Amino acid sequence: MDTKYKAIIVVVILAIILAVTIPYYNSYQDNIRSENFNKSIQNANTIEETALNATKKLNEGNSTDVTVLLTTINNDIIPKYSEEITKLNQTAELTDDPVEKQYLTLQQERITLQSKSINDTVTILNSISKYMKGEKSAEDAQQTINQSNQDLSTMNTDIQTNYDNINKLLNDNPNLKQKVDNLNLGDGFKGKLTETTNNTTSNMTTSSV
Repeated sequence: MDTKYKAIIVVVILAIILAVTIPYYNSYQDNIRSENFNKSIQNANTIEETALNATKKLNEGNSTDVTVLLTTINNDIIPKYSEEITKLNQTAELTDDPVEKQYLTLQQERITLQSKSINDTVTILNSISKYMKGEKSAEDAQQTINQSNQDLSTMNTDIQTNYDNINKLLNDNPNLKQKVDNLNLGDGFKGKLTETTNNTTSNMTTSSV
């Protein structure tokens, strides 16, 4: 057979092989990325559950020991939210889907807002602690507490808006909503309000200062 025709046949065979294998390879890669995405967002959810369990324990404990409260928040809650934000950023790199990216952006915003809310709680507790140690006057402590409570009120409004946006995105995209349900993610990932540390200071702000 003429060398020219042999070359043509080889090219045709290669073209057929590529036509068959490339879609298969792309599908395989998509499946791997999807699996990695699912595992990553589940890991983020697990991290948040740890923080939420610590928050629930804190709220149910009704402790008035400022040192204990601050230690729990600083050691068991704040670091977990920071860890979760990092994991959500990593998860966003595992998808090219614009809807999933938008969803993850909203989740990062949710955790960021909740972290800021916790920081306001820490500010309140620190003011109470300084007042009780005589390092701050009652008037100064109360001013700080009042400002932090105003910030918390604004933050709660922003958090509610964020949850509304998450709900809208999920309702507008049934496939994503089904995916979130199938992965058994927590309430925050489903657009439902989660427990906060606000209750921790609700009784202390009026009785301790």
